[in-house]
Amino acid sequence: MYVREFAGKVNSFGVSGKLWKDALVMYDKESGSYWSHITGKAIKGKYKGTQLKSLPVQHLKWKEWKKIHPDTKVLVKSRFTNRSTYDSYNKSRDRLGIVGTVNFDRRLDGKDKVLGLIVDDIPLVFPHKYFVGFNSANYSIAGVDLLVVFSKDAQVATAYNRKVGEQLLTFETAESSEGHYIRDLETGTLWNGLSGEAVEGKLKGLKLESLVGTQAFWFGWRGFYPRTVIWNPSG
Repeated sequence: MYVREFAGKVNSFGVSGKLWKDALVMYDKESGSYWSHITGKAIKGKYKGTQLKSLPVQHLKWKEWKKIHPDTKVLVKSRFTNRSTYDSYNKSRDRLGIVGTVNFDRRLDGKDKVLGLIVDDIPLVFPHKYFVGFNSANYSIAGVDLLVVFSKDAQVATAYNRKVGEQLLTFETAESSEGHYIRDLETGTLWNGLSGEAVEGKLKGLKLESLVGTQAFWFGWRGFYPRTVIWNPSG
């Protein structure tokens, strides 16, 4: 998700129908410049090199989102169907990209789902499959203290800043039937890992700062960021 304002005005975007590195290319209707929807940067045209401001966003199942945001308004894409045309593609472990892309980086399988982050210009991914038996990861890189929470039910990973005010918190999995709750070791506060909100304990009512992340297949992310660091709990 990006802020549409740049060059001193609010701009409108559309889908160009083109691909770059197997990813959608947008265009702005004011100048016709092409923009990568992965990086948010203009790749051709008047505004080439211009970077859109990114906003944190979550890819959640509707039932999970509704619990956190019960007053949500819904944009209906089609009155005929809510089924994605990419269902079969997403389920296939072999099909990479539209034209048969090859996974050149075998550190992960091409269709492994990852949460991708850019931290101080360092590309970093948290593979979903590495969250086995726990749902949170405390990680520090380039002086930034991260928390990543993975929900198996929602099939989503979310990144936060582990600092609340001046206090640095360390998190662990909390016992819960819903699987996405965490507890900080410093105060014992219980947090909802999907919303980042403290729901019980000393820090109740506070929220962790959400960080900008991208849910992607490994081959797709790797195509843009070949020097990516891969988080692995096993070291």
